[in-house]
Amino acid sequence: AMAAGVPVLTSAAGPGLARAPDAALLVDPYDVEALADGRARLCLDGALRARLVARGVAAAAALPWTATAEGTREAYLRAVA
Repeated sequence: AMAAGVPVLTSAAGPGLARAPDAALLVDPYDVEALADGRARLCLDGALRARLVARGVAAAAALPWTATAEGTREAYLRAVA
């Protein structure tokens, strides 16, 4: 989504935070109200949306698909082990 210029709402725990803490709107994934509020903020706050899009495009460019593929492969290998 970031590479496509879409603002991202993601979990404040786990990979969302590690990938791009300043390029996405982070919320508690177990808090329904926080998720709804985050979605509303993305819809209503044009400045926030523009800032996240710009930062997201830059973050996505810094992480090539080969790195993503290798990280996914390593995660699967750890899960199987």
